Amino acid sequence: MPSIVLLKEWKSPVTCAHNEWIEDLKFHNDFLGLVIGRCKNNAVCFELRSTVTLNCLWSIQLEEVCSMYATRCCPMLNHQWIVVAFRNPRIFHISSGGKLISADKKCRSPSNICQIGSNLLAIWDQKCIYLQNLCCII
Repeated sequence: MPSIVLLKEWKSPVTCAHNEWIEDLKFHNDFLGLVIGRCKNNAVCFELRSTVTLNCLWSIQLEEVCSMYATRCCPMLNHQWIVVAFRNPRIFHISSGGKLISADKKCRSPSNICQIGSNLLAIWDQKCIYLQNLCCII
């Protein structure tokens, strides 16, 4: 089997501070979306970073989402993102520029999410997977 060759490595504090951790990361169009948990204020933020330099392009604080379950992110069409939080169930829709477009509180307790095609989301809530039309969320 071929061995894995390390190309680049980024450690704290480039990736996150000492009292922070990465809960999820996804790649989309040469960018990394990172969900970062923080101990000090029990909150989570979502950051968009360059895959070349790992520089943060923008960051958005998401309130009241920190829990023992990881907060997940999902890239969308048009460089937008969705972040799902299990505790105080919410689906956050974030613009390509890092602005909160909406925060849906009517959802079940989502554990993970992914986009299927141009107008459908698959949402896992630890009991089942359900499909939801994208226009119902965003």
